[in-house]
Amino acid sequence: VDCWGLLVWVARNDFNYAVTDHAADYPADGPEGRTQATGAMRGNLAAWRKVEWEEGAGVLFNVHGEPLHVGIATRQRGLVLHARGPTFDPVTKRERTPGIVNLLDLNQSTQWSRRFAGCHLPMGC
Repeated sequence: VDCWGLLVWVARNDFNYAVTDHAADYPADGPEGRTQATGAMRGNLAAWRKVEWEEGAGVLFNVHGEPLHVGIATRQRGLVLHARGPTFDPVTKRERTPGIVNLLDLNQSTQWSRRFAGCHLPMGC
């Protein structure tokens, strides 16, 4: 599962709000899938509103200067559940590393805290 897929699943199953599932819009794996997923995320941002830290909200992160990664805010301010999809070799297109799901602590990680672009919920939530 990638970051968006984790948000879709958690939002639906734990917080009772809907997030557009883009799984059908891009291949399940490979670098081409990541490019298409990024485009889908960009297109979805207009349907979201910024909120204060709130458990279950999407936490947006800038990657290469654009809001391209998302996690889920936990009850404890600064802790974010997130997923990172697998990495692929650009030449062979084979998987280098598997995807992971873990907790980020924005209070401890300068790498992620400087990328923090706020908490967001879909309009209507």
